[in-house]
Amino acid sequence: MDSWLKNLSDEQIDFICNELRFSKEDLYSMDEDMLYDKVYDPMCDIEIAEIPSDDSEETEHCRNVSEIVTVMGNKFAVEE
Repeated sequence: MDSWLKNLSDEQIDFICNELRFSKEDLYSMDEDMLYDKVYDPMCDIEIAEIPSDDSEETEHCRNVSEIVTVMGNKFAVEE
């Protein structure tokens, strides 16, 4: 799965680890199913919770989550 995680920047990896309280070793040891369940799904939940319901601007935190969800979602879609 190491090659799969190369689709994310170092900053995005750090963000995921900080947000979801994983070590990098934990993250890199996950298989695709675990990445989907333990990273992608929770990040989607965070994105949904943080997207403004009005016309206000997204926070930087929300933009970071959205970028990660987009990269991961695109990769999962390609693999299916």
